Amino acid sequence: MFQRAVQNLSQPFQADAVNLLMAHTHLEGAVFGESERRVHIGEDWAATAQTLPTSATYIALGHIHKPQKVNGTLPAYYAGSPIQMDFGEVGQAKTFVVVTAKPGKPAQIEHIKYDGGIPLVDLRVTLEELDRLAGQHRAGCWLRVTVPLVENDPDLNRKVRDLLPNALIVKPELPPTEKQATIPLAEGASPSEHYSTYHLLEYDREPDSEAIEAFEQLYATVSGAEV
Repeated sequence: MFQRAVQNLSQPFQADAVNLLMAHTHLEGAVFGESERRVHIGEDWAATAQTLPTSATYIALGHIHKPQKVNGTLPAYYAGSPIQMDFGEVGQAKTFVVVTAKPGKPAQIEHIKYDGGIPLVDLRVTLEELDRLAGQHRAGCWLRVTVPLVENDPDLNRKVRDLLPNALIVKPELPPTEKQATIPLAEGASPSEHYSTYHLLEYDREPDSEAIEAFEQLYATVSGAEV
């Protein structure tokens, strides 16, 4: 289907013209970032470079967030996303492509770095270090902050965001523990008891009353049951 569409689009190409093709798709061999939706970029969905026209002056591709050239001699490029889409793209430089094209001549390609975007930054610090280093990271970026802890601190989010209001994600890093595989439940246990058991297994602590109340309201909404 993609090959047929490309053939139809490139049929009017002429040797004395600048022939451009744009396609929001990905090809085999593309280098993914970590922010693309994997269900949309599996190799089963990928087209091949052989489907692209060799008569094109320039081929602009989308869908892949990492700027890159398609393997081979075709003038085919992914410009990439204009900003870092999530923390899977930390440190990734974003560029746009300036194409200088003339009929019958190879296109000249220049990658220009974007200015003005706010970078995403990973920061791993203890609370003691954070108190000392916060001033260096309080502006000019969005943060994912990982805090090593000896034990869980339910007030961690507030402590970090009081010092770093630009922290989008706050993650505790706890020592590895051997989690209990299951917790037996009495026959006929309520949905709330099932949720509490899940929460205990997942987070090593019982859910608070507000979480239980929110769960019960959500369960009642989707099941039509009385709270």
